[in-house]
Amino acid sequence: MTKLFFIFILLITPICSNAISLQEINNNPSKYIKVYSDNLNEKYIDLNSIQIIRSDPPFYIINSISYLIAYDYKIIQQTNSSYYYDLTNNVQSSIRKSLTREEAKDKILKYAGVKSQNKSTKLYNFEGKVLGEDNTTTNLSIPKIGSPSYQSAMYIYFKTYNIQFNPPIPKQNF
Repeated sequence: MTKLFFIFILLITPICSNAISLQEINNNPSKYIKVYSDNLNEKYIDLNSIQIIRSDPPFYIINSISYLIAYDYKIIQQTNSSYYYDLTNNVQSSIRKSLTREEAKDKILKYAGVKSQNKSTKLYNFEGKVLGEDNTTTNLSIPKIGSPSYQSAMYIYFKTYNIQFNPPIPKQNF
């Protein structure tokens, strides 16, 4: 009987260890770093999940796991994402290559040198119960400057290389 109980515990441990709750995020500020906050949402990066996939200047790819807390829906969205960086199109490069301020502004607003792609998503309630899962890889997208995805990309690059990819924006939390 004891052997059967032990096997049962070993089988359910991996299932439970992947769950995330609001309490776990709040109680581990050195593991989960807040990179975005507004009146309805907060976004955190799991520091242990940051992984360099490509480091071939001027091109970089970094993977990470993030947690978007949507207080209005009372859910946590866990997303496994890849961020694609191109230093030849970051803010500083666009400014240098532009003839006018307006031209630079247009280039930067269209593409600030970073793209994102979600590999998988899980939804949890605040207590950590899984509500849904999607393992569909999304198309590459260009995150809007200041968005949760953009802020995640900027933090991950900064944490990995100890340098800003683009200049900080006013509502940047790091």
